[in-house]
Amino acid sequence: MLKKIREFISEKGQGVVEYALILGFVAILAVSLIGGSGLVKAVQDNIDNVVKVLKAAGLPTE
Repeated sequence: MLKKIREFISEKGQGVVEYALILGFVAILAVSLIGGSGLVKAVQDNIDNVVKVLKAAGLPTE
């Protein structure tokens, strides 16, 4: 019974990761298409802030 529960949780987590990767790809594509607007700088600033928080928490950033 526990084995089946672990498999279900593992598969569900994998699906979430796949959706996150797809969402990230679409976001990068959208930003590259928008290009010249201020949106690129805003997105880059947000990514930089996330990286700073991860580093401050001692988590890997790569």
